[in-house]
Amino acid sequence: MNIDRAIAAWRREPLSDKDLSTHLEEVQKWTATFEAGLLRRDWTETFAAVFVSLAFLPGLVSFPTWLAKAGALLIIVHALGIIVVLWTFRKAHPEPPRDVPLLEFLAARRESVRRQMGLLKATPWWYVAPSFAGQALVVTGLSDSLAMALVGTLICGSVCGAVVWVNLRTARVQMPALLGEIDTAIRELQDAESPPGPSGDHD
Repeated sequence: MNIDRAIAAWRREPLSDKDLSTHLEEVQKWTATFEAGLLRRDWTETFAAVFVSLAFLPGLVSFPTWLAKAGALLIIVHALGIIVVLWTFRKAHPEPPRDVPLLEFLAARRESVRRQMGLLKATPWWYVAPSFAGQALVVTGLSDSLAMALVGTLICGSVCGAVVWVNLRTARVQMPALLGEIDTAIRELQDAESPPGPSGDHD
């Protein structure tokens, strides 16, 4: 679940260096890139989940221990669950239409980023933990000794830990900066649309 490319596209040029009209054009372009990145992520995760499910499906019959078979079943169910989560999330929070007022469009984009932050922050529980449990069961069930089971589980845990670190770093460091960029564009648009205050001297 890596959206670093989308975030990098958002931050390619600083908003503060552009005038308002260019800011808004860039924000619209970057939001489109962001949503396209999310769509690519969802399809990539879907294909990966299908591949993993098919890879472990024979193990339900061929694995020699019930522990390994249980792990394979958990991995398959979890992989299919990832597909359900991602596409249900996408359907529940559709992309805003292009013909809405610009402020409303930006606010919807901001909410989309905020929801993605929440999804990434929950990665350890809905994305990684079930996968790690399934891998640990398979490794333990197929290992000839406790030492081999421990080594295999540690390797799986290290990979899962790296996935958690990447996603939490994105959610806690990079995406708040992305929200700041959107907020800047919203404030500038609000300032531009606000009626001018009274000016000049009065006798």
